[in-house]
Amino acid sequence: MENNVENNIKNNTENKNADEILQIAESIYKCDKDLIEKSIDEARIKKVSDKYIIEEITKGLLKVSNGLADGKLYMSQAGIATKFVDSIMNKFDKKSFGNNGKTIVIGTVEGDIHDIGKTLLSIMFKTSGFNVYDLGTDVSNENFIEAVQKYDADLLSLSALMTITMIKQKEIIDELNEKGLKENLIVMVGGSPVTKDWAKEIGADFYAENAASAIKIAKEALGVK
Repeated sequence: MENNVENNIKNNTENKNADEILQIAESIYKCDKDLIEKSIDEARIKKVSDKYIIEEITKGLLKVSNGLADGKLYMSQAGIATKFVDSIMNKFDKKSFGNNGKTIVIGTVEGDIHDIGKTLLSIMFKTSGFNVYDLGTDVSNENFIEAVQKYDADLLSLSALMTITMIKQKEIIDELNEKGLKENLIVMVGGSPVTKDWAKEIGADFYAENAASAIKIAKEALGVK
């Protein structure tokens, strides 16, 4: 009983502090690096937990994803917020991210160096409790295959931002099938030129239009909340 009371007091205090600080989610949506840094610093000064801060970061990145989808934000704006958030992720207590027991390998295919959308999704996967191995950009087919095996991935997320690199998504899926690795692996594809029809044509399991839909698809496909 005493523990429940103490927890309620702690939660109420954190909520009160959270109301007093600059809204982290809003600062991320505004894509203002200084404002993001200030809002997070103020939260920590007021002893707001990493778990709450991460929840707010997730909300902010979701707003950025939706902003890109509806044309209210430019990719260059999203890049400012995404790159800054990515640079501070290792400062949070890893336990605050949660762990749903599922592993995701993500990267942008060979010949393609676009990273904003991929990084945005990578962070959101992490804050959603997935074990994430972000291979970066311009990743060779071989490196994707090796990572799937090395990390025993449950889901592989392949990003292609140019029409000439989309074929790499197909090549990777074909190779996964040839090596017998596809049977227990979910493959998701995305990127501005990628379509649902293309995903179906190359044998991908899912097509994600944006980061927000990718998170929803991944959770449903892997059976996590």
